[in-house]
Amino acid sequence: MSVRVLSLLCRTVREPLPELERFEARGGPRGSVTETGLGVLESPRAVEDHLAVALTQRDRDILDFERSWWTATSPKDVQIRERFELSATRYYQLLSELLEDGEAMSYDPLVVRRLQRQRDRRRRARLEPRVIEDDGGR
Repeated sequence: MSVRVLSLLCRTVREPLPELERFEARGGPRGSVTETGLGVLESPRAVEDHLAVALTQRDRDILDFERSWWTATSPKDVQIRERFELSATRYYQLLSELLEDGEAMSYDPLVVRRLQRQRDRRRRARLEPRVIEDDGGR
């Protein structure tokens, strides 16, 4: 078993494994899983960094497109179909996932925040009851 797998197993079961004890006996990192509660081989930050995935080229293209799609003369859904070969529904699903991705925020924070504000505004308008003003007449 690799050290990374042992570490992840230790973090899951919260007790040292025999293989890990042999690893420590050979001069590996010292410590007990139960002492720290995190595992003896890796910090939680290192595990999170390992699982992080960078933006794909398509993700970056989507964010770039959202920055300037209105400068073209054709409608947005036509541009989406031509540029990405996606339906508008699938495009917006991908865009929604991107808006929750920290990597997207790092890549283009202004566009991501603007799109998040628009999404939140639409969500509030959809969920909040409409206010009917009474003009006092009749």
